[in-house]
Amino acid sequence: MEEPSHLHGSRTPLPLCCTLTGHCWGKDVLGRMHFSSVPVFGLGNWIPSVLYSWTCDGVNCGLSQVVFTSKEWGTPIVAKRLDAKYDWLMGRWTPVSHPLVDGADGCSVAPAVAGAVAWVSEGNCSFFAKVKNMASSKALGVLVYAGLGDPIQLMDCAGAECYTQLSIPASMVHLELAVADALRGQKPVNVSFQRTPSPNFFFGIDQDGKLAEMGWFLYPTFKFLVWQTQWFDYAQQLHGQLQKPSQTINVFNHTLMQGDRGAVATVGLPEGNSRANANVGPESFATI
Repeated sequence: MEEPSHLHGSRTPLPLCCTLTGHCWGKDVLGRMHFSSVPVFGLGNWIPSVLYSWTCDGVNCGLSQVVFTSKEWGTPIVAKRLDAKYDWLMGRWTPVSHPLVDGADGCSVAPAVAGAVAWVSEGNCSFFAKVKNMASSKALGVLVYAGLGDPIQLMDCAGAECYTQLSIPASMVHLELAVADALRGQKPVNVSFQRTPSPNFFFGIDQDGKLAEMGWFLYPTFKFLVWQTQWFDYAQQLHGQLQKPSQTINVFNHTLMQGDRGAVATVGLPEGNSRANANVGPESFATI
């Protein structure tokens, strides 16, 4: 299939991603990725058909949006949001409407936000500090808005922060001047959250030239694209290995793999079988 002229291979530098066996992906992965700034409907016939067939409407998929309503304006303001990274904030937004209250920069406790969603500015302290302070203020959630003209960015924790459990949701949005003006004038503003279905954003073509549906982004990062290309490589190697005679050796069977210690198993290789013919790694033990 010929690549449309407005699809471009990435020129963005990408750090190498390596497996435990020492195999690394870098420039070779970027050479297999193509991006387009053209809307889906402008990409021709077959590409929109694929993306609309694999619609994006599940968890962590589709268009994440925030809806502001107030008597100060007639039509609801719908804006995109970027939810905080899922593995350090366990709270999730619901479609219920909540009051929105100004929480300044969120770098100190603000009792006024109790029972409401806190509207806090970017900067002056970490995202973690903002969410922690608003949680201590009994806020229902946090909306961090970017500076005027600045992009929204992924809200993440760092180091030891990630071990502190915070139960409220948080997202980053662009600055909405109408919302800021209304809150500054102490006018009531409500906010709700929705996820609008959309065409999928990605699809793949595997090593056999077959169209392949790609996994959803849990958060926007190149790592998810790299993992997808690694999966294509792994699947091809796995299918090749399955065509060869082999002997399977159980490593873990009904073994609990939780906690700091993980799970360790010692595996003995059968006599008369080389490691090359056994589906085990080069060592005689495995740790998860």
